[in-house]
Amino acid sequence: MQKLAAALLCLAGLSSLASSQTTGTYQINDLTIGGLGSGTTSCTSLTFSGGGPITFEMSTRTTGQPAFLVVAFGPDCCRPCSVPMTPATCGIPFTACGGTSNQSFDLSLNCNRIVVPLGTSVSDGFGGGVASDTFLIPPSLQFSIQGFVIDSACSTWTPPVVVSQAFDVAT
Repeated sequence: MQKLAAALLCLAGLSSLASSQTTGTYQINDLTIGGLGSGTTSCTSLTFSGGGPITFEMSTRTTGQPAFLVVAFGPDCCRPCSVPMTPATCGIPFTACGGTSNQSFDLSLNCNRIVVPLGTSVSDGFGGGVASDTFLIPPSLQFSIQGFVIDSACSTWTPPVVVSQAFDVAT
């Protein structure tokens, strides 16, 4: 009976790690795609039937911070806590990696990836910034995506990056 209890406790711990993801926080690290997904946790699925022009926006703390996206191609490339990161210091909830951090790279290291720059952010009119771009996305494409912002006042990494939530996207 003790072995069963220990095994169940272990599985519960692994389950919480598997379901823990980075949370997008408005004016810090919030990625939206086609206006959807603000404030969600990583690996939320979004579908844009037929593809077309889709706008990717990254909410940042202040203006002038460069942002970029990492895109992983294929189905199921979003993997919570693929690379655990030390916590950022600027108010992002501790929802990543079993609640031990507020930052993690949530894309599978086994998927092909590219980096897409979004440029520097401009004022959002509410004290933060937003970096955005619209891309023509073909139909029948599956990919996962996560945003990054350079923010030396918030990040504990070198280079000083803060990550957004990641998404699984289908067109």
